[in-house]
Amino acid sequence: MRIRRFGTGAPRIAYLHGFTQHGGHMAELAELVGVAGLAPDLPGHGPEPHLPATMDEAIERVAEAVTGIEVLVGYSMGGRVALRVAPRLPDLRALVLVSAGSGLPDARVGERQLADDRLAEHIESGSLEHFIDEWMALPMFAGLRALDEERWEADRAMRLEGSAAGLAASLRGMGQGVVGRVADAQLASLGIQLHAIAGALDPAYVAAAEHLVGVAPRAELHIHPRAGHAVVGEDPRFVARIVRSLVTR
Repeated sequence: MRIRRFGTGAPRIAYLHGFTQHGGHMAELAELVGVAGLAPDLPGHGPEPHLPATMDEAIERVAEAVTGIEVLVGYSMGGRVALRVAPRLPDLRALVLVSAGSGLPDARVGERQLADDRLAEHIESGSLEHFIDEWMALPMFAGLRALDEERWEADRAMRLEGSAAGLAASLRGMGQGVVGRVADAQLASLGIQLHAIAGALDPAYVAAAEHLVGVAPRAELHIHPRAGHAVVGEDPRFVARIVRSLVTR
């Protein structure tokens, strides 16, 4: 598992990226936070995709990589990993979930697994570039498209450092249709701070964030009034202010 490091000294924050991204997508956020941190490339992602790309493998590798950190930040797919890794980190003080939730209800899992399998086959049947362009054209990334062209192209170029095989494996092993839901009882027993962030233009994940905050005992909700799903890319300063406030000085 490739690990990207930001700042100097012992890392105090870890960042987990979303689907089709890699740890480099967290560099701007880490720079704005201004505290030493790290960002692993999750299984199936980045120029050297670690396999097998399963949730169990992700939990094991991330738990090893981020031992000793104070704050764990997870965006989208990375948020699903972060929520499952957090109980294994004794030094963790705060968990920040951006555009992420506890998982799908049981009634939707089978349907989502079939959809993820079809998408994995689609990725394997064509070029990585074609899929990335399709993926970034989805409505949930409209806020990213509204950024200046240089930032958009830089984001796209990093996604193209991945591989079709790795992304397909990630969908089959870490997609929402196979990982299940984190039970409310587990959320209720979470002893650390939880900060749930979502964009107001992403109603599904606003609802997911509200659910987290309604169940976890030490939770706060942060809604960006103008962002969609890609809050980290659209307004990293908004996320950075929240993360920075959680680090002990």
